[in-house]
Amino acid sequence: MNKLLNNPPVIRAIVYILLAVMLLWLWLGEDAEAETIFGIGPAFVSGHYSNTIAITLHERFGGRWEVGLTLVGEQTTKHSQFVGNNFAFGGRLIIPSPKKRFELSFGGAVWAKQNVIVSCESRFTLTLGIAWNIRRGPWNLAIDHASTAGVCKPNPGQNILSIRRKFG
Repeated sequence: MNKLLNNPPVIRAIVYILLAVMLLWLWLGEDAEAETIFGIGPAFVSGHYSNTIAITLHERFGGRWEVGLTLVGEQTTKHSQFVGNNFAFGGRLIIPSPKKRFELSFGGAVWAKQNVIVSCESRFTLTLGIAWNIRRGPWNLAIDHASTAGVCKPNPGQNILSIRRKFG
C-alpha cells in the first residue's frame, strides 16, 4: 500500500478529488450538505476473492451525488494472473429507498491503469452499487461493481464489498 501512496498519479487523483469537492461546494453553496464516506473491505474479480483489500473515500453532496477515490491493492485473478495496485476516480448518482434503508448508485469511474480487470484502452468503467444503511445510522454495508459492461473483452469486473462510515 505504501508503493501506491508514493505514486505520482495517486497524488494527482487526490488533488483532482479535492478540486471537484471544492467546485461542488461552491456550486451548491450553503445547500451542499456534504458528508465524507470512508469504506474498507475485500476486493473480488468476477466474484472470486482476489487476496486484497480496497479503500474508498467519497464525498456526498445534497444526499444525491458522490465523487471519490477507490484504491485497490495488488490482486490475483481466478486464473492466477497478477494485477498490480490500481485506483479509480469517479462519480455517481445515489438513489435512496423511500425509508432510506437502502441506496442504489449508478455512475462511472476512470482507472489509473489498464489491466486484465479494466480491459478497455480508455480505462473507463460504469459502476453500479447497492448499500444497506445499518439501523439508519452512519454505518452501511455496500457492494460496488465496476466493469466495461461488455464493451471490451475480457470483462471480468471489479467488485468491492465494504463496510462504510459516514462523517458530517
